[in-house]
Amino acid sequence: HITYPGYEHVRWSAMVRDMQPERLFSLAWHPYAIDPAVDYSKEPMTLVAFTLEDSVEDGKAGILLTIVESGFDALPAARRAEASSEAMVAAASSKETSSSAIGLSTGS
Repeated sequence: HITYPGYEHVRWSAMVRDMQPERLFSLAWHPYAIDPAVDYSKEPMTLVAFTLEDSVEDGKAGILLTIVESGFDALPAARRAEASSEAMVAAASSKETSSSAIGLSTGS
């Protein structure tokens, strides 16, 4: 179950699609599937891929993490709109900034 306040009733599930150690991890899931009375299994899933690549920036070695979610546009329009607005509210309330690529330095 999800432990984020207000969503404790939600059971999160995902299907691992690909795993390549130290390089790639991807999963398929039903984003914003929060109503326990709805059967989301008939809806399309989105694919989220986390890719790691060696990186050098300003002469410092590091790791580049790229996160890509695809298939969001295939979700039912009403749920897609609700999920998008909820994500924006959550990001604004936590003052987080979203980015498709985040550089992580190894400190070397």
